[in-house]
Amino acid sequence: VVAVGEFVASAIQWKSMGMPVTWAPMPVMPAAQFGAAAVVRAPHPHAARLLAGWLATNEAKAARERLRFDADVRPGSRSALAAALSRSGGRVILEDVSNMKARAALYERLSTLVTARAR
Repeated sequence: VVAVGEFVASAIQWKSMGMPVTWAPMPVMPAAQFGAAAVVRAPHPHAARLLAGWLATNEAKAARERLRFDADVRPGSRSALAAALSRSGGRVILEDVSNMKARAALYERLSTLVTARAR
């Protein structure tokens, strides 16, 4: 089974469970961005802000990578995955609203190539 553009986190998690999988970086790698925020009317607003702030720390990012296999791959990240992607010479493109249309078109073309079916 080949998955192009699949989340690397899934492959890393499956490998940690003993599955015979591997992954390889592509020359251009899209990376979704995730954020943390406090809900406006949170039952405990100060705790919500404290948690959201902590989730942005290097300590929390390392814990999330260790426990959920989600890694910060932005420039300057301390993540092992970010280092591996950097060593590969590929370029990480952070997904945001400015590149959504181009990304959708790329995925459409890629899907046609991978599945050998026109949509």
